[in-house]
Parts: sequence; structure tokens; C-alpha cells
Amino acid sequence: MVNVGEACDVADRKSGGPPNNRATLHEKQPVYWQWLGDLFGVQKNA
Repeated sequence: MVNVGEACDVADRKSGGPPNNRATLHEKQPVYWQWLGDLFGVQKNA
């Protein structure tokens, strides 16, 4: 049985760090907002 924390630690070591930080989350926002819009049929006003 694998501990979830251990699995995350292994993934972090393999990728060189946590997958999400301020920069990567900021880059993913347009994709996230588009997905939400498609899912719920709404648009984000800028």
C-alpha cells in the first residue's frame, strides 16, 4: 500500500518540484476559465 504523501513526494522528486506554483497556475488560468465556461455555459468578464 502506498501512502499518498509518499506518492506526492516521489512525483515531486521526479519532476524537479511541485507541479503547481504561482507561475504555472497563472499560465493555466485561461484554460481553466474556458473549461468552466464550457462546463457551466458562462463567460468571465475581464
